[in-house]
Amino acid sequence: MLESRPETTPRDWLEAAGWKRLTALNRALGELAHTKATSRWSGARELLAKFQQDINEEDAIYTARGAALDFVAELLARELAAEVSEISPTISEGLLRLFLEIGLCSEQHSYSLESRFNHIWSHRTTSLGDSDFILLPDLWPQQTL
Repeated sequence: MLESRPETTPRDWLEAAGWKRLTALNRALGELAHTKATSRWSGARELLAKFQQDINEEDAIYTARGAALDFVAELLARELAAEVSEISPTISEGLLRLFLEIGLCSEQHSYSLESRFNHIWSHRTTSLGDSDFILLPDLWPQQTL
């Protein structure tokens, strides 16, 4: 079981769920979730912007992170409803109605989930570019004593 292994990564969970096509989304969100000297936040944000299919390209960079988190929340809501349907189809239908009502899910997407998964997968080899940070010693002039 994945939950019993301390070395389990989000990638392992995605693959176990059959969502390997979300590898690029995981990579971009993972990059934004950590602060290191090698962090590539700009590239991660640009990649998230590319995942949006129904927005003006110039505006996408400003909504990229929010749209990605909305997509993840929708996946969670749909998975929850699907799991609950095995216990109670009535409760599952109620959950879906609630999710639709609060805007967590949409009955009519301009793009289906399958299409969105495939679109994200198409960016799996997109580079995040160079680090956004410069090592401080590179900024300081060499001092001689």
